[in-house]
Amino acid sequence: MKKIILFLSFILTTTFSFSQIEISGQVTDNNGMNLPGVTVMIKDQNVGTTTNFDGKYKIVVDETTNSLVFSYIGYANQEVVIGDQRTINVKMSISVIDLDKVVVTASRKKEKLLEAPASIAVIGAEKVEQNISLQPIDNIQNVSGIDVSKTGITSSNVASRGFNNIFSGSVLTMVDNRVASVPSLRVNSSQLIPGNNDDIASIEVLKGPASAIYGPFSSNGVMHILTKSPFNIDGNSETKVSYGFGDRSIKNASVRTSTKLSDKVAVKISANRIKGNDWEYVDQAEIDGAAGFAAANVANGQSWGTNPNYIYLHKQNPDSAGGRYYLNDSVSVDRDNTIDNWNIDGRIDYKINKDAKLILAAGHSVINGIELTGLG
Repeated sequence: MKKIILFLSFILTTTFSFSQIEISGQVTDNNGMNLPGVTVMIKDQNVGTTTNFDGKYKIVVDETTNSLVFSYIGYANQEVVIGDQRTINVKMSISVIDLDKVVVTASRKKEKLLEAPASIAVIGAEKVEQNISLQPIDNIQNVSGIDVSKTGITSSNVASRGFNNIFSGSVLTMVDNRVASVPSLRVNSSQLIPGNNDDIASIEVLKGPASAIYGPFSSNGVMHILTKSPFNIDGNSETKVSYGFGDRSIKNASVRTSTKLSDKVAVKISANRIKGNDWEYVDQAEIDGAAGFAAANVANGQSWGTNPNYIYLHKQNPDSAGGRYYLNDSVSVDRDNTIDNWNIDGRIDYKINKDAKLILAAGHSVINGIELTGLG
C-alpha cells in the first residue's frame, strides 16, 4: 500500500513540475540603466512580481501562459510573448506626456493651453484616430461642459451654454479659422464639412463666450476644427486609406494624400463617402390624416387616390380662358431613410518665409439624408 501511495505522489509531483516554468531576466531603460520596482504581471491574471534593485526578476508561470506585461511609472507598458523563452530581458521606453499643448482658438494666436485666457478642451489627433466617428462632432461627445444631441446617424447638434435643441446653431463652428456653419440659415450641419477624420489635427472647444474675438455669433462658445498641414509628413509624400462598416448598413470609406512639391509648396487632398440607412420614423397621425383626406374627397365624387403612403393635394389652377379647373397631385409621406454623403477637400500651402504662409483651400460636399428641423 505504501508503494502505491509513494508512486502516486511521485506521479503528481512530476506532473506538477512539468506544468510550471520559471522565467527570469532583467529590465532596463533605453540607456541600459537598471529599473528597480518594475511590475511584471502574467497577462489577464492577478499574479506577478517586481524587479529588485538591480532590475532583475523571477516569476513562475504555467506552461500555458502566453505573455508577460511589464509596467512602470513614466514608461510605456510593454507586453512580451513567452514562447520558448526562459530568460526575457526587457528595455522600456519613456512614455511621452504632453503637458504644454498649443492652442490657437483662445486668442487667435499660438499659445500654451495653460496660459490661454479661457476654458478650452482640446481633442488631439491621437484621440481622434482612436475614436470611431462618422462626423467631427462625434469626437467631442465626452468633453465636459458640452451637450451633444444626436438627431440621426450622421447628424447631431452641439451646445456649450444654454439649452440644446433640434436645430441648433448656438456654437460657432469653424474649420481652419473659417466659419463652417450654413451661411443662409446660420445653423451647424457638421456632415456638410468636407474632409475626414484622418485629416483632423485637433479640435478645440472654447466653452465660454468669445464675442470680443469672434464677433456676436460666438457668445455661446466656439468649436474650432484644425486640419493637418501637408508639410507635416515624413518623407515627400504620404497616403492613408480607411474603410469601415457597421449596423444600419453603414459603409464609410476615406482617403487622404499629402505631397511636398518643394521646400515651399505642399498639397493635400482628402475625400470621404458614407452610405447607410438612418433610423426610421413613421408619423401615424400624418398617414391617418392623408388617408382621411383622400377618403373624404372620394366621397364627394372627385377622383382621389387612396394610397395611405401619399398625401393627395387638391389644387385649383386657372386655365387659359380665365376659368378654373381642378388637378389631383400627391406628395409621398413614405420617407427615404437612405444616407449617401460624400465630400472632397483640397489645400495648397505656400511658405513665403519662416513666419508667413499662404494657404488656399476649397471643398465640396453633397449629402442625401434626413435633417430634423424646428418644424419636424
